[in-house]
Amino acid sequence: MNWGQPPTSPLAGGVLFRGRPHARTLAGPAAATVVLLILAGMTGFLMPALLAPEEIGIDIPVMKYVPGALTVVLVLVGLANGVLAIIAWLATTFTIYPDRIVIRSGILRRTERTLPMGRITSVESERTLIDRVFGTGTLVLYDPSEPAPVQLRAIHDIDRVKTSVKDLVSRRYGGGRHSWDTTPWH
Repeated sequence: MNWGQPPTSPLAGGVLFRGRPHARTLAGPAAATVVLLILAGMTGFLMPALLAPEEIGIDIPVMKYVPGALTVVLVLVGLANGVLAIIAWLATTFTIYPDRIVIRSGILRRTERTLPMGRITSVESERTLIDRVFGTGTLVLYDPSEPAPVQLRAIHDIDRVKTSVKDLVSRRYGGGRHSWDTTPWH
């Protein structure tokens, strides 16, 4: 399946669109992982020279293990951060059906949120400078039964998705074509 790309015909089960946030959302965790790995390298290389207890007349046997232990901890934390970010990204999906939008997320605690098209009162999009560079955006869905707008962040081809969702919402309110016509992305 072509994730994040509008299909030319409905997929199995009436799915019109299935996607996940753009991969750019992994840039922050990737940068943090790189910083932690650089710190680990610097710790392993520089800390033994800085501590050097034998040069200042302190004989603490455990001090020679501190740089290595700290290096191992930083490497493990850095790698865990990167791997968990990728798993969380892979676990976050949104699916658009003719009658609802389903948002799934979570690693250990899976969350599924369903928004019926008939309850959505407004569909908007937001695009920051970074969004425009990557061709993504945030789809903002207003539902009176929700305390805050539902936001689908970093969606590829946001204008096309927004137009299609608006069309589906207008069909649910009796405007446009009949609700049984599920031709996607016209």
